[in-house]
Amino acid sequence: MKTDIEIAQEATMKPITQIAAQLGLADEECDGSVGWDRPNRTAWAEDVPDLQALPAQYRSAQQEPEMLTNTDATLYHRRYNPVTRLDEWESTYIPALWWYEAEQSSVTTEGRKTADAYTVRIPYITVLVKKDDYLVKGQCSVQMKTAKDLAGTEHFKVSAANYNRYGGNPHIKVTGGA
Repeated sequence: MKTDIEIAQEATMKPITQIAAQLGLADEECDGSVGWDRPNRTAWAEDVPDLQALPAQYRSAQQEPEMLTNTDATLYHRRYNPVTRLDEWESTYIPALWWYEAEQSSVTTEGRKTADAYTVRIPYITVLVKKDDYLVKGQCSVQMKTAKDLAGTEHFKVSAANYNRYGGNPHIKVTGGA
């Protein structure tokens, strides 16, 4: 069986007019260009979508995305202060996001280990989230100095933050564990 690369290497290019003739298209319908590069744009007018008829989230990625949300949260972002040579924690309130918690388990030589795994989707791509930040469910007014200050809250340490900026629903996917 041939691989995709072998098939592509054996392929021969044909003139576009020959392919058009096989499809039953006249020479004047095929000038070798595609899409908006075609000189006769009026023939394509019926294919152009009415952008105002599209739902708002598909018109522009810059507009406020519409996303299912189930809670709010507070993000604690670590910043290094070169004057004091200490980490300082800056809090940011996020009014709407999607919070999902799942329990994961694995079997090791020491027995069964369980841990909570969190996935959060934030519809505001302007928020700065990095690895080792902390996300607390709900509005939190704790003046954090260390992670121990978050005891008694539902929170997790961020292990990854993926900025999904494109498409109809730009968002930040944050994952981590307790």
